[in-house]
Amino acid sequence: MSIEKMKKDAISWIEENSGKIIDVSDRIWDYTELGFIEHKSAKLLADTLEEHEFKVERGVAGLPTAFVATWGSGGPVIGVMGEYDALMGV
Repeated sequence: MSIEKMKKDAISWIEENSGKIIDVSDRIWDYTELGFIEHKSAKLLADTLEEHEFKVERGVAGLPTAFVATWGSGGPVIGVMGEYDALMGV
């Protein structure tokens, strides 16, 4: 499969699922959890990825809210690090 086809498929998937993506984003915003206790947010993200056939390993690096999600095999390989804890009083 060509890179252009993969890009087109990714954009199409994002457009088709934009409502769910926005819902997840809005829910995380509403949770406003502090660092290292983002239990609702981490669960929501991991559950959502599992719904889309990702394999999710929870509690990585000794942190109950940390997870690694993988899908497929081979390339391309994409890594994303989310930092979404809230700051008190801000």
